[in-house]
Amino acid sequence: QVSHTISQVYGNVHIWLPELPHDELQAPQPTRDYKLVSSLENTVEEWFLIITNVLKAENARQRDNKYPLAEIDYWRDRTSAVSTLYEQLNLPAAQKVTRYLRVVSDPPVLQRFQECYGDLQKLHVEAKDNVKFLSTLERHFKNLSQGNLTQAMETLPSLLHGVRMVWIISRHYNTDDQMEPLMVRIAEQIADKVEEDLQLQTLFDEDPQKSMSLITEAKQCLDKWEESYMAVRKKIEDSGSDHRWEFDRRRLFKRTEYMSKICDYLWEIAHVLDQFYKFLGPELKAVTRDAQGIDELLGRVRDLLTSFETVRDYMFDERFASTWETLMAQFREKVEVIENKAIAFIDTRFRNLRSAVGAFQLLRNFKEIESRPKINAKMSDKFVDILTQYGHELRKIDQLFHADSSQPPITKGKPPTAGALAWARSILQRAKEPMLAFKTMPQLLETPEGQAVCREYVALGKQIVEYEKQQFEAWEQQASDAVVNCLKSNILTKDKGKYKVNFSPHLWLLTRDARYIDQMGGFDVPHTVLNMALQQEKYRGYCEQLTIMLSSYRDVVGDLSPVQRKLLSKQLKDLENHLQTGLSPLNWNSLGIGEFIDECNKGISAFKETRDQVEKNADLIEAVVKAIDGA
Repeated sequence: QVSHTISQVYGNVHIWLPELPHDELQAPQPTRDYKLVSSLENTVEEWFLIITNVLKAENARQRDNKYPLAEIDYWRDRTSAVSTLYEQLNLPAAQKVTRYLRVVSDPPVLQRFQECYGDLQKLHVEAKDNVKFLSTLERHFKNLSQGNLTQAMETLPSLLHGVRMVWIISRHYNTDDQMEPLMVRIAEQIADKVEEDLQLQTLFDEDPQKSMSLITEAKQCLDKWEESYMAVRKKIEDSGSDHRWEFDRRRLFKRTEYMSKICDYLWEIAHVLDQFYKFLGPELKAVTRDAQGIDELLGRVRDLLTSFETVRDYMFDERFASTWETLMAQFREKVEVIENKAIAFIDTRFRNLRSAVGAFQLLRNFKEIESRPKINAKMSDKFVDILTQYGHELRKIDQLFHADSSQPPITKGKPPTAGALAWARSILQRAKEPMLAFKTMPQLLETPEGQAVCREYVALGKQIVEYEKQQFEAWEQQASDAVVNCLKSNILTKDKGKYKVNFSPHLWLLTRDARYIDQMGGFDVPHTVLNMALQQEKYRGYCEQLTIMLSSYRDVVGDLSPVQRKLLSKQLKDLENHLQTGLSPLNWNSLGIGEFIDECNKGISAFKETRDQVEKNADLIEAVVKAIDGA
């Protein structure tokens, strides 16, 4: 707008304005000054030539490009060129010249000038009026030229509404000769924007989903153009006006309709790629374990694009319409070949499935993933193959169970019974996991194949549950008896004159079993066994303290000589009395085990002090005797 104003103020067209004598202009009947009249006629002749040249230049003026913004620039430039001359000819000095000549001589040149000036005036008024109304559309034109496809599509309804208002209100820009070319410019802008955004050489380099989204936006923009136009046209017809939009629809929509059709082709291509890429993805590789076969199919899918290189630079050129038809026919044939190969691949691989539950989950996932309809139908048939595979897996699990049930493999660090139960449960879980997945499709288990594997699963489950029951009951009885007997036993025993801690090492294994089995759940561990397992550290501490105490006892008593035994017989008897309590009445249920250990340790310490004193005195006596003998 600023540049337009500057152009108007500082236009390149200038006319010479002569000065007339003041008295001649004021007189009622100006005198005829031949010299002055001749000079003014020459001036008017010069003006006439200038106007003629301007009008000729404007009639030859062309739009800068084929887009709608160029239409606004065209009328703005015309306004700038015409307004400068028009405003100068409207100055008082110029009006005085024409008035003087009209009164004095009214020469022919003046008549030619007036006719030419009238044309200039009409051009000026038209250009100014057109700029005023077309400027209301400038924002929409800029959205078309500078915005993305979504913005262009969203601006079309309001743009067409604005064009309708210009068509109704404007005094000049309301004819078919003006409106139809403007419509064509809008169509060209939309078509070129779509062609610029959809480049075949890069379109399918992106993720197919992104390509589909872009193609959809482009098609919607192309279709929205015709849709918006027809909506406004209907509104005009419904208004009852005789003045209607009867523009050449071929000029307006032929190119965009053809491009919309090509967008359908492009979307079909992207959709096919998307379906194949989703189907031939990492999930299928994980289940079939045939990455090479899948990669071979993917290579065939990627090769689908090579034939379209022939129309890469002429993608939306209608001259290549028959080429597109041929290419799409070939494309669909190749797609069918790949589909058949994919189905053959599925048939082969699903007969040798490694994991029924993995394959089932894959098929479940594919129910949510849009793939080729033919492939989807084939994948649905594979559910029966999965049930067959599951039947094979059940029989293998049954064989494994019976082969190892007598000596089950036990996880490192686990006690025997808990380890056997955990192994049995892992076997059952392997069989149970696919069945839980199958239950999400009840109709699958209602088939004859489904009923068969259900019977096998139930039979195997009963065997494993019975095995667990037998293992637990055998351990339960053994553990209960061992714990009860242990707790009733005295804490010490005497074997061949030697004191020992009376606690079976087997009980430590039983208590570990109890803790693991209780954590596993599903079994009612006897209270006495569980209570002992929970107090395992306490009993372990008693055993360690008793072992240390008896070791100290053997250290002070074990190497006594007969003389020392006789000399310390009273102290030995007292010490034996301390230990005797461990033989009876103390047992592992007693509360005084800690006090007993403390008393025994005190007795042993007292005996050791007495023994040390006796041995010291004996050494002194022996030294005196040796001294006497030596004297």
